[in-house]
Amino acid sequence: MSDKCYICENTFNYSIKRKRYNRVSIDSKLSRNDETVREVLTCFGCTPEKLSDNMLVCLDCAQLLSKHQSNKKKKGESLSELKLKTSGTYIGHKIEFLSSPETTSSKRIKVNTPRKMIAFSPRKMILNTQKQKKTLKGSKKLASSYLVSSRYNRLFSLLLKTSTAAKKAFYSQVKTIVRQEVSALVRPSSKSVWRSSSKHGIDSIMQFSWDKVLEETKLLCPVLYSSLSSAIAKQDDLTKRIGERHISLKPNLGCVIGQIVFAQKPTTMKFLQEITGVQLWLSGTAREAFVRLNHLGLTLSTDAVRSAVDRLRMTYDKELIAHKNRISTYINDQAGPKRRLFTDDEGDVIEDDVLDALLEEMDSDDDLDKTIPYEEEETQETEKVEDLDLNNNETDQADGDIVMDDGEPNNVEVHAYEHPIDSIQDDGHDCDDCNDACNEEKLGYSIVFDNVNKHIKARSTDRKHGNTMKNMVQAYAAVDRIPSLHLSDEKPTSDQISQIPIESYLPDDNFRKSLRKDFIVEVKKILKTHLEFFTNMYLSEDNDDHCYSRQSSKKSKLIPLGVLNKDECKIAEMIDVMEDYHKYVPMGTDMNPFIIPLYGDQLSVERANDAQNARINAESQWDQLQGLHPSIQEWHKRAIILVDTYKVLFSSKSARSVGTLSHIRNTYRHINVKADVQHSFNEATELLRFATTSYVLASALSFMKCQKYTDLPEDLPTDQAQLEIFFHDVACHVVDMCYKPPNTAPVINASTSNKESYKYCVCKVDNDEGMISCDNKKCNKGKWFHFSCIGISEQEAEDLEDNERMWFCCEGCRTSKKTITDSNNDSVFEYSCMLLYRGLKEIAHHNAIRKNNGLKLIDYWKNDLFQFYELHHTKYFLCAHQLITDVSGGVSERLGHQLVWNRTVNMKGENNSNIEMDLQMEFFNREFKESIKDAGGNITETTIARHSEMVGVSKYLARFMSQVCNSAPHHNRTRTCIKREDDMIHLVDQLLKNSMCKKGEPRQHCGFTNISNNNSTSHPVHMRKRIEKLLKKRVKRNNLLQ
Repeated sequence: MSDKCYICENTFNYSIKRKRYNRVSIDSKLSRNDETVREVLTCFGCTPEKLSDNMLVCLDCAQLLSKHQSNKKKKGESLSELKLKTSGTYIGHKIEFLSSPETTSSKRIKVNTPRKMIAFSPRKMILNTQKQKKTLKGSKKLASSYLVSSRYNRLFSLLLKTSTAAKKAFYSQVKTIVRQEVSALVRPSSKSVWRSSSKHGIDSIMQFSWDKVLEETKLLCPVLYSSLSSAIAKQDDLTKRIGERHISLKPNLGCVIGQIVFAQKPTTMKFLQEITGVQLWLSGTAREAFVRLNHLGLTLSTDAVRSAVDRLRMTYDKELIAHKNRISTYINDQAGPKRRLFTDDEGDVIEDDVLDALLEEMDSDDDLDKTIPYEEEETQETEKVEDLDLNNNETDQADGDIVMDDGEPNNVEVHAYEHPIDSIQDDGHDCDDCNDACNEEKLGYSIVFDNVNKHIKARSTDRKHGNTMKNMVQAYAAVDRIPSLHLSDEKPTSDQISQIPIESYLPDDNFRKSLRKDFIVEVKKILKTHLEFFTNMYLSEDNDDHCYSRQSSKKSKLIPLGVLNKDECKIAEMIDVMEDYHKYVPMGTDMNPFIIPLYGDQLSVERANDAQNARINAESQWDQLQGLHPSIQEWHKRAIILVDTYKVLFSSKSARSVGTLSHIRNTYRHINVKADVQHSFNEATELLRFATTSYVLASALSFMKCQKYTDLPEDLPTDQAQLEIFFHDVACHVVDMCYKPPNTAPVINASTSNKESYKYCVCKVDNDEGMISCDNKKCNKGKWFHFSCIGISEQEAEDLEDNERMWFCCEGCRTSKKTITDSNNDSVFEYSCMLLYRGLKEIAHHNAIRKNNGLKLIDYWKNDLFQFYELHHTKYFLCAHQLITDVSGGVSERLGHQLVWNRTVNMKGENNSNIEMDLQMEFFNREFKESIKDAGGNITETTIARHSEMVGVSKYLARFMSQVCNSAPHHNRTRTCIKREDDMIHLVDQLLKNSMCKKGEPRQHCGFTNISNNNSTSHPVHMRKRIEKLLKKRVKRNNLLQ
């Protein structure tokens, strides 16, 4: 490639601004006409051999050539400029030859023969008419030969090139054919894919595919399809390669076809515009955008889109009603045919006998006039102010997201309960029934509801108008994954409920062993992940699953039930809510309702119970709203326990004390953790887990006598078998350092009898067993206590006496006793133990939820019953007591099994991916709030129904649109967790440096003076009285319902 211009032979100039040379190719078109530089130079007489493909021309010469060709008046001037610029060059000689007059003989000059001047013009202009006629005549002759030999491609190509009339006729024929094809496509008899719309429901929409559209168009409109496909794609497979990806152009071609049919028949062929409009409505598109896009034919009008949304939402609960009918049919089929009371011959006699029996039964029933007051009497403990409830205010709190997955969840050794409900026992019997009874009609379902609020801000306020808070109720139904309909549905009697022992409400030895095993497994996971010399250890305990693990890994089927414009804080409106949900209750035997669970948070459950108590005097079970059984869920309990943990372990006064949560938050930049933990649930959980992991590593390294994180233990075994034993011993040491579950012995042995002649111990029984004295002289719990009643051994009591350590029966006696011995306690070590216990317990509890281990979740409710009582969470104590009573024999075997094993939902369909039902309800609430905020302050009944009932349908439409609109496979990005390895190592070194995990001299953190890792109750007698009183109320209510 030459660096000089082919015309003027001057060197090209480099443009700094354009960052390129001022030159163009010889095949480039001129700026003022459609001719190229090569064609103009050919007209000047340049031979093709002199014009190669890699020749370049400067911009000045190209501009002169363009000027010469476009301006006929100044051709001479431009030719002179070219002649002057190209003087001495090859092109210059050619121009000079063309511009010079033709030499003639003297004879022609004498006779005044007109001189012929040769003027420059393009070569196509010098063709004479005879040559054109001759060429056209030859083309027709050649076209005839192509037609005879059936060479149609060459025939059409030749005619379109040579004949203008043939070209016009061809275009006219194409127009006619395309119009006929489109008319056939939009004809009602064609049954086109584009006729699928919201009238046929969501199922017809989900069946749409671009392949069907293209096949239909290719069949009915071959010319149109060929034209559009060739215009969009260069290949017949309608793909386009961008980098290493192959992009499908089928959606592009399909959208063009959708626009064409909509322009022809906008009332019927509107599938594409309708789906687009619904998607825009769900995204909160403004009204003006709908108007503009409607004029372009991309979507329907605003009113038409609303009508489509209303048609789609009409079937929001159709699936649930169908499932309810299947369950009702299955139950009645299992019960068998009903016995006929009347016959043609002796019907009168039997009827009289039945009426007499009914009257005698009514006369003998002494409990029909008993009622339960709306406000029940509260015990002395309920008069204490409850510290905090997440939903105690009427406004909806911040919706928490799901906590990040912490790797593989723990596996526990499940155990059997000792209560009448055999279906809850994990003995393997139900697994066989579950495998044989997984038909759809044998799967029950539950309803989950919660309040959802919308704050409406007024534009201007006065005495009568202002900002308002609109309280509503939203619900969804979750189909069970673990069947329970094959179990007995016989309700227990009041005597059976009253015989539930106190041990059923407290964690037993099996749970304590299982919880300790869970702690060891979690500690081993942390050590294996972060300590290099434990990387190859095998966790055998992590392979255990409960008997319903396979069913728990299935994806849950959720059916949103919309939002009711009712305030659950008002009993009358809460009754309306319960009546609306009652229409989803199946019909059992004897025309009575088939009871299903109604899950909610602590406030929602309390209000549902109040609504049922208000209707307890109704005539039938349907009017009494007994088809719904209120029960509490898991996520709000996790949140209140997390709040209690931060109330005990987090204090801004300890910001400079190494190892406290406040210090860790400020030092390692967990700045999203706020004082109000309920509004930063994920961040607070992450901080607690980060601190727990660091404390576990520091405790293990301190036990192995390591000074830093990078140090190796001196006595580290080299043999693999010995290393496994050493690994287990280290994990057990860390757990034993902090593991202090609630002591249930004082509650079990507490005496609640009013006739107490013996004033010592909680049992108020005089026997020969050894006793220990509380060192608080003002102790009013019994002063002297039997070893078995308080859960300690005689050897432990002797150790306390030998070490001259003081012993207190409860935390109240410890805090009230201001002695020198209290100041000698190592509060820093106690703080570390408490943080380890609460952190490991939170991880184990969350893993049990992930695995849907129902038995373990019920055990955690029993374990947390102590905390609810001690910290005065009255509502949670009531709900926990109700749940434990239900699964311990307070309801039928079938309902108890359902309450235990169907407490979570799985939205991914994967192992260990279950979440709490009320957490999924919070997600639906957030989605509804995001949708309805586009309505502004104009919230009517229709608006609420439209936005709420589309919550579930929008999921299907979003999945459908993602499949339809994606031209290439879409790879979702996984959200990676923040890497805090360096921060963790730094924190572990700080904990080791300050001996935070070793018990030593008296010391304390700022703000934590008398802290103790005690998880038992200070009032075992009162706690037992509270449990027994609630059980008596339950028996009384059961008598009224029977």
